[in-house]
This record gives sequence, C-alpha cells and structure tokens, in this order.
Amino acid sequence: MKEILNLLGLARRAGRLAAGRQAVRRKINLGKLLILAGDISAREKVRWLNESKRYGFKVCEFSKKDELGRALGMRPVGILLVTDSGFARKLEVLLGEKNLQKDSS
Repeated sequence: MKEILNLLGLARRAGRLAAGRQAVRRKINLGKLLILAGDISAREKVRWLNESKRYGFKVCEFSKKDELGRALGMRPVGILLVTDSGFARKLEVLLGEKNLQKDSS
C-alpha cells in the first residue's frame, strides 16, 4: 500500500496525475486510469464509472480520501486520474487486476 501511495505522489510531482473533481474533468480526455477512494458516495462512483466507459479508461477503488490526500500533500481527495500510461501500468500491477473494472460495453 505504501508503494502505491508513493507512486501516486511521484505521478503528481511529475504532472501526470489530476486530483479532485475539477482537475479530473479538465484532463479527462487524457485519462489512462481512474482511482476512486473507497469512501466516496455511491452516486459519485456511478457517475465516474459512466465517465470511464465513455472515455475508455480503467477504474479501480483504493484507500480512503484522507489517506490519498495525505499521500499527495493536499486535503482529502476522492478522485484521481492518472494521465500517463507508464504510471497507469505500474499502478495496475500494484493494485492487482482483480481490483480493476474494465469497460464492458
């Protein structure tokens, strides 16, 4: 888990991670992997799962908002978008395929 949080921090410092709803909306067309905190609302999860189908990127659920925000040096954040395929591939490996939801349409 610590390795995943460290990699997310590195992606943010490299400018390859959008954190928070507004930032994700701005970069959604560049998305490779969407990470949702486990404690966001069910309505919010459905909204972002639909967006992932529309734009064709993978989605996974990981950690809690407080933990993600702390790892990124910001306030609690529930939605992260990885915009780099290298970071996305490494995170997919670390998170495990069973946690990933792929576009099934």
